[in-house]
Amino acid sequence: MKNLRKAILAVSFAALFILAGTTAHASCPTITHFFGSPSNWYVFYVDSTCLTSSGVTPVSVSWCYPSYVPGYSYGMGYDNNTTWSFTVPADGGDFTRKANWTANTQVSFSSPTSSVFDDIRGYVCVTHNGYTSVYNWFYISGGSSRSQWCDTQTVSFSATAGDTIQLIIENTRWDSNAVTEAGTPYVVNY
Repeated sequence: MKNLRKAILAVSFAALFILAGTTAHASCPTITHFFGSPSNWYVFYVDSTCLTSSGVTPVSVSWCYPSYVPGYSYGMGYDNNTTWSFTVPADGGDFTRKANWTANTQVSFSSPTSSVFDDIRGYVCVTHNGYTSVYNWFYISGGSSRSQWCDTQTVSFSATAGDTIQLIIENTRWDSNAVTEAGTPYVVNY
């Protein structure tokens, strides 16, 4: 009976590790191929399977049109963040890498007291052969901008097959009436 329990436990743990491995290597990002004239492009849609986060809550981003833009509200304090990470695939199948890359998101920000301690910022990190390049995506502060109503934020960057791309959004918020929200980003390769 004791050996049977050990065998059942061993099989259960093995199944958990197999399932965890499958989940960790889910399909993030989903790559969609769009055709146009004179060229075509790819959109990399990230989701929760490639997300690490702290101090955020899923929301429909305020003031956006359409009003169902999914994203995150960033909490009080200074250690609230979202990071989506994925690796650029090699060319093949339905993917042939293009030269140009952009990261895009929609950001809602409001600081009723115009406080420099309310802000939201984003940046893209691309790691290539152990070296990381950082691209400033956006920075919105209560000290310089009282409110932005669901503005689209875009940044261009470079990447090649095998590079790791990180889409990072974080905030500082000390005013409980301030709004710091960002839509789930996506990447375009064109």
